[in-house]
Amino acid sequence: MFIGIFLYNLFLNHGQESISAGAGSFIVNCNPLFTALIGFFILKQKVSYIHWLGIIICMVGVGLISFDQEGGLNIGSGSSLILFAAILTAIYFHIVKSLVVIYGAITSTAYTIIFGTMPMLFWFPETYDFISQSTNEIKLTYLWLAFFPTALGYLTWTYSVGYY
Repeated sequence: MFIGIFLYNLFLNHGQESISAGAGSFIVNCNPLFTALIGFFILKQKVSYIHWLGIIICMVGVGLISFDQEGGLNIGSGSSLILFAAILTAIYFHIVKSLVVIYGAITSTAYTIIFGTMPMLFWFPETYDFISQSTNEIKLTYLWLAFFPTALGYLTWTYSVGYY
């Protein structure tokens, strides 16, 4: 899926250019917050009081961290771009959940990786040149990273989101 990989990485990487790694990782890992908010407001799912408390604490934390960073939460600042990446991830979670029911986890994962990676090939042509001119050791490292953390990670995540 286009938003699950490509747009997420695009906004995350551009956002991390201007804020600290710690702040960026905290903000982007608030995607469960946005998943719950999308589920509540759009999909009419129930959210308990304890979850609302967690949502409020998370929002306050994101605000405090963001205002301490260059640009704060202004549109286009690193914090806002990473926050948008987290929202895109939450949207992806809800989309993939319905796709798993129809197509299964393996097919949904394959489509996610294929359609999410294709735009990156055009966006970052220098990566292809770097890999093609690299040693076999570096090529094997890329294959290892593509299979285990990416494909296997997306497969297990897609399975758990779709069936639980």
